[in-house]
Amino acid sequence: TVHATADQVARAMQEDRFFADYGQTTLLVQGTVLSVDKQDNDVIVALDTSVYIKVLCDLGDHPTTVQVGDSITVKSDYPQRNASRQTSAVMLKNCSIQ
Repeated sequence: TVHATADQVARAMQEDRFFADYGQTTLLVQGTVLSVDKQDNDVIVALDTSVYIKVLCDLGDHPTTVQVGDSITVKSDYPQRNASRQTSAVMLKNCSIQ
C-alpha cells in the first residue's frame, strides 16, 4: 500500500512515471474534492491539484455524501489495471472512499 497526495499522483502521470511508481500497488490518494459528477450511472470525484492534471476517481454506482471542498482519501487497487491517462487527468477506476 502506498500513500500519496493528489499532487504526487498527478505529477507522476505528467512525468510519465505513474505506472512505474504506483502500478503494482494499492494506492491511497489524499486530496480535496474539486467536483462530484455523474457519468452514466457512475459517480466521478475530481481531486484538486496544483498542476493542470487532475485526479479523477470513479466510485461506480455507489452513492456518496462527499461534497466539494471535502478532504478525502480514495483507495484504488492495482492501478496498472484500473488507471488511465486522459487529456488533463488521471482516471482511477473501481475506487472507494476510505
